[in-house]
Amino acid sequence: LNEAALNMLEDMLEGQERREQIRAIHDDLILSAPDRDEKGDRALNIGSRWAVRFEDRETASRYLELALETNPGLESAFNMLSNYYRSVENWAGIVSTAKTAVANGAPEDVSVTMLSEAGSVLWQVTEEIDEASRVIALLESRCSDHPLVTQFREWSEANVPSAEDQGTADVELSADMETEPR
Repeated sequence: LNEAALNMLEDMLEGQERREQIRAIHDDLILSAPDRDEKGDRALNIGSRWAVRFEDRETASRYLELALETNPGLESAFNMLSNYYRSVENWAGIVSTAKTAVANGAPEDVSVTMLSEAGSVLWQVTEEIDEASRVIALLESRCSDHPLVTQFREWSEANVPSAEDQGTADVELSADMETEPR
């Protein structure tokens, strides 16, 4: 099916308010892809169509997720998903998508983008510092001079007590409790 024919078919079905049939055609196009890379590219293209042409970002997100599952190196699919998730404040979606794509073999340069986005969300939006620390450490293993790594390290040094400091604080608290009158 060429692009012009697909556009005409979509227009006709959209005019008849038959979006389920459009989805079915799109699903068939993806399933008929000759290989994994083509399947990912088709899912990305169709996800983009749903976002732009039909202004249905929820359906678009499903296709974009499929694109990343199929090909974790599709940075544009991740960026579109991330933008959608930000717009609906689905912070866990950003983190989960990034972690899954990295675990599924996203190329080094793409994984840096994904880990940076996930680390930033965990640190600055949801304030899940322990998880942010783990994700940013993974980012650092791929790109030690990434600005987020430097910023987080500086912030941590100023705001997160070290294990040694924590141990000292626990001893002081314990000593204070022993000397307080009962």
